Amino acid sequence: MEPKDQMVKIGFLQVTNPLYVQWFPPLSFGYLKSYLDRELAGEVDFFRMTTKEEVFHRSIDLLALSTASQDFGERGDLVRRFRKISADCPIILGGHHINYLPETLPRDLSAGVRLEGEVTFAALVRLFQEEGKLPPRELKAIPGVVYWEDGKIARTTPRPLLKNLNQLPMPCRKDAEIPYLFSSRGCPFRCAFCTSSVFWGKMRYFSAEYVVQEIDQIVERYGEKVRHLTFMDDLMTLNRPRLREMASLLNNRGLSQKVNFSMALKVGTVDDDLCQ
Repeated sequence: MEPKDQMVKIGFLQVTNPLYVQWFPPLSFGYLKSYLDRELAGEVDFFRMTTKEEVFHRSIDLLALSTASQDFGERGDLVRRFRKISADCPIILGGHHINYLPETLPRDLSAGVRLEGEVTFAALVRLFQEEGKLPPRELKAIPGVVYWEDGKIARTTPRPLLKNLNQLPMPCRKDAEIPYLFSSRGCPFRCAFCTSSVFWGKMRYFSAEYVVQEIDQIVERYGEKVRHLTFMDDLMTLNRPRLREMASLLNNRGLSQKVNFSMALKVGTVDDDLCQ
């Protein structure tokens, strides 16, 4: 395949099994899209598909799939059907499953993205632009990737975590979707039933100013359609000074009168000060 010299069409699908109830659209796509739009402006058309059937009816140069372990089996039939109509299209896999079990990367996939995905995924897209494919000899230079080489699974060195989350552009959202947000990544606790601390590494925060600007952007865009916002952080209330600053900014800008919030917290952290 010749290197691409025009806008690359990249389709994204969050693969889920029929029993999975998905209340919110994947914000992982929103972060990937806003990052690609900034780094490769005008060079890529990155779009999200909401059903498996769209994969077979859209024009796609590069296919990006995301799965958790409970959905991994659904990927198999999808890829087999897709390969019948597009044998050469590279397929990149992201999500929690491939992060923890990179040795399960199927032979019919081109690469897997491990851990934090924005920078690594953009690097893979750049490589595809240059080469028209994802050759193993070039993949080995990209941190955070798992791939096949000479009949064996190969892993590159882990990509360092972003030190400052504020350097990420705010995630893209669609008007028809219910907005929600993350104000942090990770969790300091290592509960046996949860993958967050392993996937995201150390606890990192968007600044209070960044988060309030994002809330302001959502309220401005959605208006009366949004009276409630959900923080999907694993533990929203741990950083008390940041929470206090956020509340002050929301009050000063009149946002706390326009929208209310729900969030997760750890019972042992609740006290009178937090409730106030």
